[in-house]
Amino acid sequence: MSEYTQDNRLLRITTPIGKDKLLIKSIRGIERLSTLFEYEAFLLSEDNDIDYKDILGKDVTVEIESAIKDGGTRYINGIVRTFGRTGSTGTLACYVAVIVPKLWLTSLTTDCRIFQKKDAKSILSDIIKTDAGISDYKDSASDSGTTERPYCVQYRETDFAFASRLMEEEGIYYHFEHADGKHTLVLCDSPGSHSDATAAATISFHNKRLIRSEQGIQTWGARNDAVPGNYVLADYNYKSPSTVLRSNATESRGYTGDDAEMFDYPGIFAESTDGDKLAKIRLGAHQANHNTYTGTTTAVTLSTGTTFSLENHPNTAFNKKYLVIENEIFAENPPFTDGEPPSEASFQSRLTAILADQQYRAPQRTPVPDLRGPHSAIVTGADDDEIHTDEYGCVKVRFHWDRDDEKKGEDSTVYLRTAQMWTGKNFGTLFIPRVGQEVIVEFLDGHPDRPVITGCLYNAENLPPYALPDHKTRSTIKTHSTPEGEVYNEVRFEDKKDEEQLLIHAGKDHEITTANDRVEHVGNDTHLTVINDRLELIHKDHHEAIGGMHKLSIGAGAEGVEGADGQTKGEVEEGGGQHIMIKGPRVIEIGGKSSLKVAEDVAETFEKNHATAVTEQRYLKAKEIVLEAEENLTLHVGDHFIAITSDGIKISTTADIAINGDGSIANTSGGDITSEAGGKFGVTSTGDTTIEATGNFSAKGTAGAAVESDMNTDITAGINLTLEGTAKAAMHGAMAEVKSDAILTIQGSMVNIN
Repeated sequence: MSEYTQDNRLLRITTPIGKDKLLIKSIRGIERLSTLFEYEAFLLSEDNDIDYKDILGKDVTVEIESAIKDGGTRYINGIVRTFGRTGSTGTLACYVAVIVPKLWLTSLTTDCRIFQKKDAKSILSDIIKTDAGISDYKDSASDSGTTERPYCVQYRETDFAFASRLMEEEGIYYHFEHADGKHTLVLCDSPGSHSDATAAATISFHNKRLIRSEQGIQTWGARNDAVPGNYVLADYNYKSPSTVLRSNATESRGYTGDDAEMFDYPGIFAESTDGDKLAKIRLGAHQANHNTYTGTTTAVTLSTGTTFSLENHPNTAFNKKYLVIENEIFAENPPFTDGEPPSEASFQSRLTAILADQQYRAPQRTPVPDLRGPHSAIVTGADDDEIHTDEYGCVKVRFHWDRDDEKKGEDSTVYLRTAQMWTGKNFGTLFIPRVGQEVIVEFLDGHPDRPVITGCLYNAENLPPYALPDHKTRSTIKTHSTPEGEVYNEVRFEDKKDEEQLLIHAGKDHEITTANDRVEHVGNDTHLTVINDRLELIHKDHHEAIGGMHKLSIGAGAEGVEGADGQTKGEVEEGGGQHIMIKGPRVIEIGGKSSLKVAEDVAETFEKNHATAVTEQRYLKAKEIVLEAEENLTLHVGDHFIAITSDGIKISTTADIAINGDGSIANTSGGDITSEAGGKFGVTSTGDTTIEATGNFSAKGTAGAAVESDMNTDITAGINLTLEGTAKAAMHGAMAEVKSDAILTIQGSMVNIN
């Protein structure tokens, strides 16, 4: 049992190493709104070798009892941040302990993480209650920090710095309520978040300073600082780019120069209403200390975050209700041993306050991490989605510094805008990074909540399209079909000397549209291979000039030429020949006239049939025309025809046949000539008519046979002349002469010569 005790003393400490193992000699410290409190306790002990592990990080409570009746008791509770021995006094060892809130532990932890679709209060709860394990936590903020943040990043910040930054941005501040054995973190955002001080809700002003004198305010004064009177914020929202996002807050204080303006960009807001709120918070933070009050008091319970009403001040303007925003104290016990310097128990407290109805905002002293320079990330997306994007071409990524493995795929981040080489209103370039690709991410204005993709990177899993450095002279744009496609499109540049090449590869279709002229110049050969059909539509003229041979080979199908008027116009000049080979059918349809002019010979060879049909007249003119058929040549007109075959010539008609000639007409046959008529058979001549036969000549009629002449008729025989009739043979004339150079024989069964 310790020889020394703190019982009946106004200043006491409770520690985890046992009652009175440590005696408190004195304590000093300071508490401010939105600041971690820090108290330094000077301790004594009979133990010269206290193990720091028994107290460091442990919970302790300091109790300050008012020397004034009904003055109340003040507790200071926290954890020991620093503990050490400083020396000795008399028979006691001297130690020092620095007491801080549990929230201070969050200053020892740093992280890089992303919060999505959460408001600031929810994020603060995750950090303070879940991560830091602080259960004594009270939210007295009315409506601040409730706006959802689509994307909020903690990057290489301590949890405390991140939480402080969020609270400062949202207009939330905090203080601590101390009790025996615990302290509670209280979030505030308005005058209504505070309560009156215990045993000091109303306190009088007087000048007595001794601790056992009447409780009161001993000194009190006012202070005014020059502050800006206007705060302007601006930002830009790519979803409404024409909207001017500019918000300002103004609060005039009525002194010269109170119109000073502060401007900041980016304000980190997407709507004007949010900007107005943020500008008001920023201005409030700067003006919070414009009108402050300071003083000293013997009231031990007047602590930071409490309110009190001052009365009986000679300056009645000071008799108002105040909020304590800062409190610095010093308390001391009288000596425990004779070896200590003589002193009396004392308590000193200095206050800084503002009017209780004045809105307090914490100064924005916690910097936002400045993320200058590129970061690397991997593009993510929904399951089985190779391209995951929105209407702006944005994609989602997973940063290498993000340790939250539960956030996968499309939940990894919000959509990040992707920089393109050129952009405009429905024009520009567009390359959307695909899931699994590594990209470069930078941050607009260095703000961690404003990531933007600026490029892509190859890595060991995503190698370049061509092996390097073997193909170091190649530059390419190559894409793959999706999903899970091996087909690709590519535009490739080969810059190797003497092998320069521009390659364009279409994985499937290739479409080229030219709004006006298209000019191509080929310095050497052109090769075109079409595996299937080829269609060319020319609405007007088509001109080709070929300096050498033109060869066209058609394997199947037909070749057709169609024009507006069905005619081929213009001239085609060829310096050499033209060879057209058609392996299948060929059809030419011409709606109008057709003209063909050939300067030299034309030769046509048809291996099978050749048919020409002319609905009207066909005219054929030549110096010489030769028609040759190996077997049959036939001319048809209706039922009339002339057939020339290998067996002979046949002329057939159901009507008349007329042969007219102004000169001679000769019928010559090496064999017989037979002329037959179903009716009369006449031979008429305006001159002489001679029928001559080298053999016999016979003229025979089944009814009668007559030889008549308007003049003389001579019948001459070189040898014999026979006139014979089975019934009668007669010669009749005005004068009839029968003459013979040799013998004349007239013979009959009866001969009459009259």
